[in-house]
Amino acid sequence: MTKQHLTISAGDTESGFDGFVHAWEVAERGERKSTKIHLGFEDLPMLLAVINPRRLYVLKTIKQRGALSARTLAATLHRNYRSVLTDTRALERAGLITRSGSGDLQVLFDVIDARLDLI
Repeated sequence: MTKQHLTISAGDTESGFDGFVHAWEVAERGERKSTKIHLGFEDLPMLLAVINPRRLYVLKTIKQRGALSARTLAATLHRNYRSVLTDTRALERAGLITRSGSGDLQVLFDVIDARLDLI
């Protein structure tokens, strides 16, 4: 089974633009390519404000357990419901968590590939 990858980057606006142009050209030619998910951040501090170690653990837990409610997630993590809700809302706004048809939290990718530009 092929794993679904999410690519995140910080400070890499040029390759994000190049990727968009390439996807546009492929679509204009009518070619179908596998969907690539990319999430770009202006810089590393912005990325770390969204994906910190605690929230990364939230993502891993949801992926391992499957779709679940925020209340069930809080109980699973042995954390306060309100703090878990704050984390999941931030991850949802960033597009890292989605909702299933029943409203449960889910993670659609299996791997995060990270790119950090130093220049």
